[in-house]
Amino acid sequence: MKDYDLAIIGGGLGGASLGFAMAQLGARVVIIEREAKFRDRVRGEGIFPWGCAEAKALGIYDALRDSCGHEVRYWTGHADPTHSTTRDFHTTTPSGLGMLNFHHERMQQTVAQLAADVGVEFRRPADAIGVTQGASPSVTIRTAEGTETLVARLVVGADGRASRVRGWAGFEVQRDPDCLTA
Repeated sequence: MKDYDLAIIGGGLGGASLGFAMAQLGARVVIIEREAKFRDRVRGEGIFPWGCAEAKALGIYDALRDSCGHEVRYWTGHADPTHSTTRDFHTTTPSGLGMLNFHHERMQQTVAQLAADVGVEFRRPADAIGVTQGASPSVTIRTAEGTETLVARLVVGADGRASRVRGWAGFEVQRDPDCLTA
């Protein structure tokens, strides 16, 4: 059994970015990722300028832009069929950054590689099958080699909307009422 400072379940943008940041600060980090190879789940996505400023501060923006991103400087909004406005993100946002668009799986691989480059250990493909709470939290994983328990000072669930970690921890899901009108 190997001890870590941080065990993160989910190696996508959130999990890999957290692992990257913590490893840069000297933490021993392991990321448990169920997929051997990332898949395109959303057919592309984007980060708005305020998120790009956060990505820049975190140190992942340039790698995303250079490896898989396309910066969008202008945004055209259509209030109705006869009226549109164009916004120049470079001149109207505090960061001076545009929006960054990319393919989902390429973004995930880029951030995972950044994390690996600073010493984050990946267990991949590995399925998290349980989390134990308490003074020595742990996550139990299943790989092709068998079942293993990883002990960490902190276990983080970054496993998406249908998070199993949230359920294992006993967190209740609360949702705002649907605000969209027909």
